[in-house]
Amino acid sequence: MKSFNYPAIFFFCLFLLSAFAGNAQKRPERLWKGGQLDAQIGVGLLSTFVADKARAITPPVTIGGTYLLNDKFSLGLQYGYSSAEKNREILGQKIKWRNNYYTFSLRTGFHYTRRESWDIYGGLAFSHNISKVSKAGPEKKNLGRYLNIQDSSSQFSYTAFLGARYAIDRKMSFFTEVGFLTSIITAGFGYRIR
Repeated sequence: MKSFNYPAIFFFCLFLLSAFAGNAQKRPERLWKGGQLDAQIGVGLLSTFVADKARAITPPVTIGGTYLLNDKFSLGLQYGYSSAEKNREILGQKIKWRNNYYTFSLRTGFHYTRRESWDIYGGLAFSHNISKVSKAGPEKKNLGRYLNIQDSSSQFSYTAFLGARYAIDRKMSFFTEVGFLTSIITAGFGYRIR
């Protein structure tokens, strides 16, 4: 399979953003307030597997929701998925494997909102991470023997994140975030449910 072109995905998101901004009659004047529930979908622009020099099969994607408990604090849930492929030569034999990586996160956030349409936030995420390695053929046993790679692993972790979101209109928002789950940099859209 071909790897995804991350700059093309980024420019596609900007294109969608400009389409929504072009439909607006005036600048949105909406404060981010307590009691607000938002759904979000994002695409990772820089996979956490970039350090391993792995090739992305499926770019990191996230879906989730955030509930503002009050104007300053939020609680959220997020699911993330990415798939990467890696090749390596061990003792003259090429070994190739795919890692399907899943994250399930509970997120707490602190929001700093002084401008009406902007929300600057940061917080902590507590996650359950599942990694499933797949490779058919005789090389599969060498993954564990030479590289200490298991077929499946599960662990809990925590990380911090920092982000900003902008209200395009009364329902839609655009966000970008830096963190360390399925992607180091994520951009996407949010939709206000209530």
